[in-house]
Amino acid sequence: MGEGEAPVTDLRSAIERLRRHPGQLLETGELVDPNGALAGVYKRVGAWGTVQRPTRLGPAMLFNSVQGYPDARVLVGVMASRERVGILLDSPRTG
Repeated sequence: MGEGEAPVTDLRSAIERLRRHPGQLLETGELVDPNGALAGVYKRVGAWGTVQRPTRLGPAMLFNSVQGYPDARVLVGVMASRERVGILLDSPRTG
């Protein structure tokens, strides 16, 4: 665990930790349609491109405004990279 960092004990603390690491979390308050637009937005922004190789790793994304679900937020890509998982598990990057 980094000096002064609280442990990751739940999803809220994982989000807070990612916020403190530049490039690991992108948040949007724009209204997104969960049936069509949400996956497409993440594919373009969070996953950085198409599903064809080579893909680039982008940030996890937190959608704070989901059409039809006024009290819900959606988090995608939280474990999409080894670096991000290492940050969450307090495991140093090797190799």
